[in-house]
Amino acid sequence: MANDITSDDNCICLWRFESGSMLVDEQGNDDLTLSGEWAPPLEDTTVYHEGGCSAKFTDGLEYPYVIEDYNQSAEFPLKWDDGEGTKTTFSWVAWIYPTDYAGDRPIFGRMILNGNGDDMCVFIKSDTDTIGFIIWDDKVDSGIEIAYDAWNHIGITHDTETQTLTMRVYNESTGIADTYQTSMTGDHLVEVTSAPWAIGNYDEQGDVRIDEVAVFDDVLTPAEIDQIRAGTFGSGGGEEQTTGDGGGISTFFSGCTF
Repeated sequence: MANDITSDDNCICLWRFESGSMLVDEQGNDDLTLSGEWAPPLEDTTVYHEGGCSAKFTDGLEYPYVIEDYNQSAEFPLKWDDGEGTKTTFSWVAWIYPTDYAGDRPIFGRMILNGNGDDMCVFIKSDTDTIGFIIWDDKVDSGIEIAYDAWNHIGITHDTETQTLTMRVYNESTGIADTYQTSMTGDHLVEVTSAPWAIGNYDEQGDVRIDEVAVFDDVLTPAEIDQIRAGTFGSGGGEEQTTGDGGGISTFFSGCTF
């Protein structure tokens, strides 16, 4: 069953990475661009999760997809907009299939290519193989392990009213979903940034395939993230699906880790 993500008015962008239309935003007007036309991400029609294709990035070879801040739609979360941006509530979801990582590797989000700076992005922490979130030069580690050579579904949300950051990670090889939640304080607040939106980070992303990335301007619940992962979102599926392949669900909450 396929998601009907585009029926949600709070969905700002949806990139399905289908062959021949890798750059297309199927929801709005935020088509991706190539940061290196001479080395675009590969179309992988063999290893994919949704549809019939995924975007394949090889460490140091394929340049990322990007949208510069000034080219993003007005509704795009974390948009700097010449210092006038105010939208810091968001949800991001994506499927990732990492095969090789060395060092802390950004995967997608708002980031300066080839290094940190005004970054707000998802990354894999190499020494623990866990999902985290980079805020400026700090790193929030969820402690949730991802699987290599397997598909993982990632959901990241931020609620501006409560300054709550939530990460939900589903490991398809085990059928287990975990949730990490923390309150942001002091200098570690999520704020607008002029960094471009990027999927893949040249010379830092390791080897990874990415499929079906969506951006929302509201906070998805864990149940809604699970529905997107299960392919029932917006299709009247109704019930939360939290297990797969006989696996269970494990949820934990923690304080901020930098």
